Amino acid sequence: MAKGLISIFVLPHEIDNLQTTLYNLRRNYAVMSGHEFGFDITLCLSDELTDWEFSLPKSYFEDKFKQITEKLCDWATPESIKVEYGNSILGCVSQRRHSLKYINKYDFTLWLDNDMFFNDYLLSYIGVSVDALLSNDLEYYIITPQITRQWDDSWDIIVNKNLLDRKLNDNLTADVFDLGLTSFGDVGLRPIENFKAAGGWCTVISNDLLELTGIPESFGHYGLEDTYVLVCADLLRRMGRKERPQQFVIDNLVVGENHKYQTYEYLKNQIKSIDKKDEFRQIATQHFNEEVNKFIQRMQ
Repeated sequence: MAKGLISIFVLPHEIDNLQTTLYNLRRNYAVMSGHEFGFDITLCLSDELTDWEFSLPKSYFEDKFKQITEKLCDWATPESIKVEYGNSILGCVSQRRHSLKYINKYDFTLWLDNDMFFNDYLLSYIGVSVDALLSNDLEYYIITPQITRQWDDSWDIIVNKNLLDRKLNDNLTADVFDLGLTSFGDVGLRPIENFKAAGGWCTVISNDLLELTGIPESFGHYGLEDTYVLVCADLLRRMGRKERPQQFVIDNLVVGENHKYQTYEYLKNQIKSIDKKDEFRQIATQHFNEEVNKFIQRMQ
């Protein structure tokens, strides 16, 4: 049976989200049969991203992180469950790059943002899906659950067909419990022609594919790693190589970002965050084309 690594990056104001996410994953384990998972989770308490002089003490987050991970991560291998105090991991990109350390121990990596809602069978469906692909010698794959409508119609390729009549930006106001717990029909795995995915939306990427693409150091900490992997996957197909990546959608397994029921505003008011997302994204953007060209040269 396939083995997967779950990679999660957490900022201080997201600590309650992490608890909910780990609770939901623990519920998944209760109905799972046979598949193995590991955790690579980083809580970032670096001075680079938080002004601790005007925030709750670090000890509050250290203690809560330790307690919730010890209690809710006992069902999977704790490859790395740690607090980042320095500057090595300051965002989801450097987190996902760190997860490549375990690439040879697992068949795939699940990139998971901690504000995602998913039902109790997510991991089971992912495990069975990967088993099916590997049994057919399909080793270079991307798997995504389905979503509701996003900010433009390019995402409709992975939107559940029952939700296509909704307005754009439905994701901002949709009831994630309704979406995630409603039965939209039989669940099944279906290939799609193009590539479309967002990094932390329960996206599964085969480690064989990640080993080919890597996540460039030049991207830094935040931005464009998901686009980079998708572009590289598409290039591999166009180049006619034996590695021919394919994206699959798990029909009628719907997940969503929890915008409507978000409850961390009270905690954000107790933390003076230093927002460097735009700065980090600019760094990734500056190096994107260069890294794609390097990938093409490596694969030729």
